[in-house]
Amino acid sequence: MQSNIRDKVEGAFHEIKGKIKEVAGKLANNRNLEDEGSNEKIDGQIQEKTGRPGTGCGVRSGRGGRGSCGGGRPGGGTGKATSD
Repeated sequence: MQSNIRDKVEGAFHEIKGKIKEVAGKLANNRNLEDEGSNEKIDGQIQEKTGRPGTGCGVRSGRGGRGSCGGGRPGGGTGKATSD
C-alpha cells in the first residue's frame, strides 16, 4: 500500500477513534479525555484529507508534536503570568 493511501486510511481510523474518546470523555465527565479525543479526531481529519499525519495538537502549525500542545489549558501556554 502506498504511504499516501496508508496515511489516509490511518487518518480515517484516528478520526473515528478520536470521536469515540470524545464521546467517552463527555459521558464520563472527563475533560482531558474529551480534549484528547477532539484533538485526535481533528488530526485524523487532517491526515485523511492531506495524506500527511497531523501534529498531535489538533492543528497543523509550526508548534511542537505531541505533549507540547499548550499544557492542557484553553488558549495554550503554561499558565505563568507575564509582566512587561
